[in-house]
Amino acid sequence: HYGARGVAGIAADYKDSLPKGSEGQVFAENVHAKARSLFVRIMNARRTTRWLSSTGILLALQKPCPWDNRPAWLVAQYGMVWWQLTDHIRWLQQIKWLPGDEARTKRIGFTGFFISAIVSFLYHLKQFLTVEETEKKKKARKLQIVKHFVTVLAAGHISEIAMSHEAICGFGGAIAASIDIYEMFPRKEKEK
Repeated sequence: HYGARGVAGIAADYKDSLPKGSEGQVFAENVHAKARSLFVRIMNARRTTRWLSSTGILLALQKPCPWDNRPAWLVAQYGMVWWQLTDHIRWLQQIKWLPGDEARTKRIGFTGFFISAIVSFLYHLKQFLTVEETEKKKKARKLQIVKHFVTVLAAGHISEIAMSHEAICGFGGAIAASIDIYEMFPRKEKEK
């Protein structure tokens, strides 16, 4: 989804920089159209599956706080709840069950995601700089810092609070998603 958005962003810039009707411009326009179509279709499918995935965020609020800074953790969690709730509203607007401006709803929702990502990035950066941890925990912390930093870039762009570029947003989101997938798989301990 985000990778396709990144490709569409680069292709859009490339097609606009070439002479209209040239072979390169037609090719870039075709790549842009296909990547944009893939991005939108996957984005809409993901929005549908979020109806169930948001349950995990709500259930996490019942568990003990994993951070040593409970207020920051709550802000990050409620930013995610805010984003999920507005994403559900936007989905209902898309299927015409609710009235409203989908683009505005998206910006409002991604503002919550943006706030969550900033708080998470700053928390993990502070922990990395001030807390003594094992090498294994430091490596995991670095991944969190990178993931939340690129999420800040992507969510800032989508919320239109901190506009960057479709390619930065797309590839930033792809990096964050790749880290999430990487973290889901168990690691085999190295034999000594």
